Amino acid sequence: MGSLVGCCAFTMPEARLIYGFGPYELNTSRCELRKFGMRIPLQQQPFHSLICLLEHPGEIVTREELRARVWPDRVHVEFEANLNRVMNKLRSALGDSAGRSRYIETIPGRGYRFIAPAEGAPHPGPSLTGKGGPHRLPVIPISGAISIDSPFYIEREADSRIRQAIAGAESVLLIKGPRQSGKTSLLARVIHHARFSGMAVISVDLQKLNAPHLSSMETFLQALTKWACDASGVSFEPRREWDAALGASMNFDRIIKSTLLRDRSRHLVWAIDEADRLFACPFGNEFFALLRSWQNERAVSPEDCCRRLTVAVACASDSLALLNESNQFPLSAGTSFVLENFSRKESAELNRRYDSPLAGTELAELHDLVGGHPFLTQAALFETAVRRRSWKDVAANASNTDGPFGEHLRHVAAILERNPTLQSAITGILNGKSAVPPSVFYRLRSIGLVDGNSPRKAHPRCQLYRHYLRKCFD
Repeated sequence: MGSLVGCCAFTMPEARLIYGFGPYELNTSRCELRKFGMRIPLQQQPFHSLICLLEHPGEIVTREELRARVWPDRVHVEFEANLNRVMNKLRSALGDSAGRSRYIETIPGRGYRFIAPAEGAPHPGPSLTGKGGPHRLPVIPISGAISIDSPFYIEREADSRIRQAIAGAESVLLIKGPRQSGKTSLLARVIHHARFSGMAVISVDLQKLNAPHLSSMETFLQALTKWACDASGVSFEPRREWDAALGASMNFDRIIKSTLLRDRSRHLVWAIDEADRLFACPFGNEFFALLRSWQNERAVSPEDCCRRLTVAVACASDSLALLNESNQFPLSAGTSFVLENFSRKESAELNRRYDSPLAGTELAELHDLVGGHPFLTQAALFETAVRRRSWKDVAANASNTDGPFGEHLRHVAAILERNPTLQSAITGILNGKSAVPPSVFYRLRSIGLVDGNSPRKAHPRCQLYRHYLRKCFD
């Protein structure tokens, strides 16, 4: 390990690392602290003190530990007074205070503790030691997005492909998959990889928008513009900067290009989660057409500022299939990343990370039962590894509505109960009848209920679905 030039005796970690917390990101290799992508001036000792705290999130870092890491032995200072000044400068840079701490807590007489969630930071706590080394088992079942530092995230082909797309600064990245397939988890890794690569990042989750924001194209784009400008530290006043004569799309295009894309030295990745909320909006197609126009501008003008922009969009394919009988996706531009089931090898790797609760034929039986469904595989391994249920018990109760997969299965049944056409088609598939109409087959496949290369080869996605749906509809 080596020391940074002019950085006292502080020793940097070997690996290049970026920590993210709140609106901040700290890059250890560049010695940079940024807020919403904007660099925050910070002197060496506060910077290195922050690294010490981030290396031990939730733990007390004593004053003596800080002294040993940040102040060299040969330098004689009034340490206590100097440390207090350094921590005050650090808190000032983070907009924090000792009285109302959001990031750094003072432990009187002992030291300090970093109290906010941080990406890229190791997590302390009890662990099990499997073949892959020590790790913590989850306390509650994994549902929703899997955190960046979780050992229970399994990379699939889409992960490596999307990293290549980011490195190539592609225009539009479209992450698609049915409910509970890992879309938000993959998008989180897009954000992390972009930050690690030194790119600016704006992340928006359309779930946070209220109904008034989605009442028209204008209200939506004004909200999106304000959100993005706030995240970048840029002021935006709709009354002053929004020209009614231009229309919503042209206003949005003009403001984004003149503010967020004006920095020619840095690529911007704009991550948009839950974009399927726009499928039901009358202006949804207009917004996706705007994204297509940005990709087209790259081809028309090699020097266009859109070359410095990548838009990563995550959306649920089942939402579109339920709303639109044609199942025609409104965004045809860009590169698609469809999230597939776990392979047998990937299921085996996740089992290993749970300290191998399934052995021998049990792992093959799990894969056959859930077909590599990411969420169902996680749920089964949680039951066996954490709740200590036998695989025999889990498998015996798998298709019961009060069993380990009950909530997921009830959601599946509710989808079909609300859509007689789909319910009739799935009943036909269960009974081995002739092929379903192609449009219905592709809708069922987008929802994640069936697999197959063609309507004539349609079959339930997994044994669990076959058993449960027979109970419900056959």
